[in-house]
Amino acid sequence: MKNFGSIKKWLILCIYISFIFSNSLTPARLSSNNSDFVASLTGHFLSIFNISIAFHILTFIIRKTAHFMEYFFLGLLFQTTSSSLNHKTKHILTACMTVLIPICDELLQSITPGRSCEIRDMLIDASGILCGLLIYHLVSYLKK
Repeated sequence: MKNFGSIKKWLILCIYISFIFSNSLTPARLSSNNSDFVASLTGHFLSIFNISIAFHILTFIIRKTAHFMEYFFLGLLFQTTSSSLNHKTKHILTACMTVLIPICDELLQSITPGRSCEIRDMLIDASGILCGLLIYHLVSYLKK
């Protein structure tokens, strides 16, 4: 039964990676509509506090934050999933995931209508993973 729990965790991780890749396959027009909607809501919320940010800056911040958060949760999920692996295997998989998944994600965007492959986004994605891993270890350390 212990093996089933591990398989279930790896399956959830694969589904989450598929979710990330499916977001990259969303055409630019639909992706922009989603970002614009969130930016509009955020702009209205900020206006309550008399804070005004140009709409194009707000959408940029929202899009880059979405990249970071998507990968932050991937780092947390990966750390939880790989807890049963030996240290060497875990470190190799972590390094591969931190580099390869953002590259594959951006390459998928390059073949999606209206989207592009950006090194800046790869770095944001990798930073999100690393922060997720760091927070996981920090919380684990504080629990002990």
